[in-house]
Amino acid sequence: MEAAFTAEEVASLARRMAQRKAVFGPLAPWLLKQACAQLAPLAAVEFNAWQRIGRLPRGDAHSAIALVAKTSSPTQPSDLRGIAVGALLAKLFAAGLERRVTAHAEAAGLHAEGQFGFRRQRSTEQAALALRTVIECHRQQRQCGGSSTSSEQPQRRHTRRRRQRGGSQLWACFVDFKQAYDRVPRAQLWQRLESMGYGGQWLRAVRELYADVPMSVTAPGLEGRVFSATQGLKQGCPLSPTLFSLYIADWEERVLSAAAAGMPLALPQLAGQPVPPLLYAVDMALLATTANGLQQQLRLLEQYCAERGLTVNVVKTKVMLLSGAADEQTAMQRVRRARHTFDGAPVAGVAAFKYLGIVFHCTQSVGEAAAEGRARVARFAAASFEGRCTALGLEAARLLLSLYQQMVDSTLSYGAAVWSPGLALAAVRRLGTQAGAAGGGSGLSAAEQQHYRTLRRLLGLPQRAPRATVLAETGEPPLHAHWLARTARFWNSLVAAPEGSLMRQVLDASLQLAAEHTPSRHRGPHDIAQMPWAAQLQSALAEAGIAADLQQRQPLQPEAVQEAALQH
Repeated sequence: MEAAFTAEEVASLARRMAQRKAVFGPLAPWLLKQACAQLAPLAAVEFNAWQRIGRLPRGDAHSAIALVAKTSSPTQPSDLRGIAVGALLAKLFAAGLERRVTAHAEAAGLHAEGQFGFRRQRSTEQAALALRTVIECHRQQRQCGGSSTSSEQPQRRHTRRRRQRGGSQLWACFVDFKQAYDRVPRAQLWQRLESMGYGGQWLRAVRELYADVPMSVTAPGLEGRVFSATQGLKQGCPLSPTLFSLYIADWEERVLSAAAAGMPLALPQLAGQPVPPLLYAVDMALLATTANGLQQQLRLLEQYCAERGLTVNVVKTKVMLLSGAADEQTAMQRVRRARHTFDGAPVAGVAAFKYLGIVFHCTQSVGEAAAEGRARVARFAAASFEGRCTALGLEAARLLLSLYQQMVDSTLSYGAAVWSPGLALAAVRRLGTQAGAAGGGSGLSAAEQQHYRTLRRLLGLPQRAPRATVLAETGEPPLHAHWLARTARFWNSLVAAPEGSLMRQVLDASLQLAAEHTPSRHRGPHDIAQMPWAAQLQSALAEAGIAADLQQRQPLQPEAVQEAALQH
């Protein structure tokens, strides 16, 4: 971490920077890429000088704040998010510092285990699967507790059913921090980094990035007005997510230590280990098996935020009962009775919440809720895409299909490795019948229906055109084959997770659920939707003719999986 910058390191950073990366000032990424051999040695000398002096030149330290709307119709300043667009050299310098601290933090285990944001080998899909697996563990416990025998005493049966209705609950609070980066006190951040063992030249270089932070706002009427930012992290800086992650890394330890000391936090467990708060950058999910346990966690978070200068946006923070209710009405009644609060303000309850882009529902399976949610998002993306293509006069089918894959299909299939295995299983089984292969819309998920609907419009086909015709015209594989291949790649990331890691606990728990799962005799769409994630994937592979025993934790071949799904 203390080594001097080299021309090779700067060249590597330049190659990783996007061609059209937004920067402030005359030096553009495309120019640096074209003249990398000549400019990288000069930039390395410049960066080393900055470290020795302890301050950036004012021109390189300057950032322009671009205002990005957080809502479709912004009406007040809080509806806008300020993104700091810095000078190219300052961004490269920050990226170099980020690369060094990331490698060190991962090797030293300084990040919270439940932190999935902006870390190598971590992803939103992993965080979402962790949540899905915890939900399935509790819902399966509730279902397993639902059987009774004819010889059971009526009073005992009544007591068991009453306990079942209130037992095996899983509560969640999805916490939204208000202007998280902007509110970080820098003095406390430096102290926190020093307490973690950081210092010397690296910390001096980080502090110099914030020693003098001139900023201006790129908005009509505000051009040329420069002010200095004295608090918070820069939005848009490559280093900011890692700094924030390290700043709050001890929150997880505080929760686990409090639980171990006897505080009734009611943390759920996976593979015999407590599940820590799930984090993705500034997004946090608190989980508890009782309503009181969740409230205790919120009180602990109140104290932590007061110490760290952080603020929770109570209006956007939501509470859910993810397991323990037979229907949505019952779930919402229990949430209202629980009356969760944060710092004296009530926290609203919801029946469904979009966590990291994937919809989770209080009673629906993840596959059902997420497919509908992604279909809604893709519908808007498709309308925008088609309107833009019409305005530009784009008509070539090949071009339209290529753009569709990048702009719409990627939106539709976001997070598919978590929510699609059951849908892929249903699709493979459906295609095994003559009626399913012929293709109307029967049995298709909302996501699949949206996919074929858009493709038919792009190709100018009637909406009743068989799916086989649509696929033949596009030359593209069916959606379920793409999903299975994507899930196979995701599976490989799970089996590579280190022993003792949270993702290894998630994998072990999901495989245990699959081993204990008793498949329904008929296995209709609803039965498939209720299967654990690993059981859905195992069954989908088997239906596609792939002989793979997931219990052995062996890697899969994504290309072979897709080919088998196509040939089935």
